[in-house]
Amino acid sequence: MIIQNNNILFKAQLSSGNNLINKDCSVFYNDKSQLRNQISLVPSAQILHAQLAKTYKINPITFTAENVKLPRILAISGPSGIGKGALIKRIAQKYPDTYVSVSATSRLPRDGEVDGIDYKFISEEEFLKLKDENGLIEWERPHGVEYYGTLREPVEKALASGKNILLEVNTEGAKKIKEEFNDAFLLFLRPSSMEELERRLRGRGTETEEKILRRLNTAKRELTQIDMYDQVITSGTKEEDLRKFEEIFSKDKTNI
Repeated sequence: MIIQNNNILFKAQLSSGNNLINKDCSVFYNDKSQLRNQISLVPSAQILHAQLAKTYKINPITFTAENVKLPRILAISGPSGIGKGALIKRIAQKYPDTYVSVSATSRLPRDGEVDGIDYKFISEEEFLKLKDENGLIEWERPHGVEYYGTLREPVEKALASGKNILLEVNTEGAKKIKEEFNDAFLLFLRPSSMEELERRLRGRGTETEEKILRRLNTAKRELTQIDMYDQVITSGTKEEDLRKFEEIFSKDKTNI
């Protein structure tokens, strides 16, 4: 299945009486907020919209294709240092068909970070130009210093190709993602305690004392907003975080 020019294109088996007809089908949607609700896809026979009946002049029409998915955004949030990036990398390694959105930032790279893989490192001037030209789905200045944001063009291209999207955002960014993509799934990765979060931040060895304290204060504010998330995971080891993620989506019926 792919999405092209506001049309959901997919292969389906249509039946009328005892006759089965294989068709390349398309369903038009008016805007992104209607995309997931335009048609209901399940792995069993089901009556489809009257639009398909009219298009193919077959009545009644049932849809029997299996495992057809609509692309979806999964936004992962959590305090700085909790391990969001590590979880996203593990998900991407295990599920290579998932597109990982690379955030843009105006900060300088840390040791070992690679441009275009960890972040898209750009100047503050470039970042503000993207913001003014609607080139960002969401953007924030979470600690009052550097800018971070989600690049619009690669996300929309990946959705159009039928891929699920993984992206890392803070709580304000998650709100903006949900406003524009109302079927986005919001996941929060929380620490077992503030002491554990502080231990992880100090263990990175990349932060000044001032930055550590600022990030801990930001984390306290973020933890007051977890009620808006669809699911919350208490972070353990990297393996435990991935297992908890998989447990959530093995029970989830939204085909992420």
